[in-house]
Amino acid sequence: MLLTLADAIDTTTGLGPIVNGGTCDTTVLTNRTNECIEWLIEHADSRYTRIRCKMHVTNNCIPLPYEAEDILGYTYDGYAGHVRSNCYEFLEGGPLDLDTNYGIRRDVVDLGARWPTFYEIDTDYPNKLIAFSTEEEDTARTIRVRGFGQYRNEIFTGTTPGELVPINRWDRGVEGSFVVGEPSLSSNIFYDISSIVKPVTKGYVSLYAYDASSGQMWFLGKYRPNETQPGYRRYKFLNQDWENGSYVVALLQLRYVPAIHTTDVLLVQSMAALKAMAHALEGFDNNDPRKFGTYQKIALSKLMDIAMRHRVVSNEFQVENSDTWGMGGVDPLL
Repeated sequence: MLLTLADAIDTTTGLGPIVNGGTCDTTVLTNRTNECIEWLIEHADSRYTRIRCKMHVTNNCIPLPYEAEDILGYTYDGYAGHVRSNCYEFLEGGPLDLDTNYGIRRDVVDLGARWPTFYEIDTDYPNKLIAFSTEEEDTARTIRVRGFGQYRNEIFTGTTPGELVPINRWDRGVEGSFVVGEPSLSSNIFYDISSIVKPVTKGYVSLYAYDASSGQMWFLGKYRPNETQPGYRRYKFLNQDWENGSYVVALLQLRYVPAIHTTDVLLVQSMAALKAMAHALEGFDNNDPRKFGTYQKIALSKLMDIAMRHRVVSNEFQVENSDTWGMGGVDPLL
């Protein structure tokens, strides 16, 4: 049975009797549950927080899903490859410039985190921005987009960096449908986007680059209602099948994402570990390091027990075949 937020905040069997002596409301219990999960995920065995994911890549770059932190391993059109760091294009045996020379390998290169959009604006076609939601009440809101204009100058509104881009509603709430000429666009043309600050919204907010003269749109990102400062990790896929796209099966390392709704499945699936961590945080809040340390060890040991109980004993090992033809090796930092 999967544990949900409702199980964790239960006042009888969950954390209810533990937090502040059982006097807390649902909001406080939700916050404490998320604190427990965040502390545990930082120190838990990584085998406890992995998931298999299938993706179809139609361009050579993809952002990780909202709940994922890293790609640990993958197969790419049926070939198992290596995940390379963002130093890879600077190695003698690497693919050289990732933007122009993809080399002979079928590797995945980590482009780093903190990207505010899924995809970049095409530098050959800087355009104005347009944002949409399916929910009517979101049209009273705006998102602040910081970036650079067509002349590579940072965009300001008065003395404040960025521009407040209005959120439009898809026509009658049908995603993908709008009347040309009616939606509100950004005042500025954006060449690049450096950050986005978004309010809590009722619906998902989609952001596009939009050419009003031709009606063409380029998808940039889609943000969850509670996502207020988007940041994503991107990966570049080398030697992708440009005609048909490429199929990728990846092993992902999950990251901490707070539970919001009572039906949200918890990343930590051990009530015993959550309860022990709740006791530990009581010690942390009350400046009692002994209590904190004792109960945190208990919580982590509960998760380790689960990871070890499901450990498969096998003789699997990784072998790398060099196809760089002697043009350099793999950097030890990768």
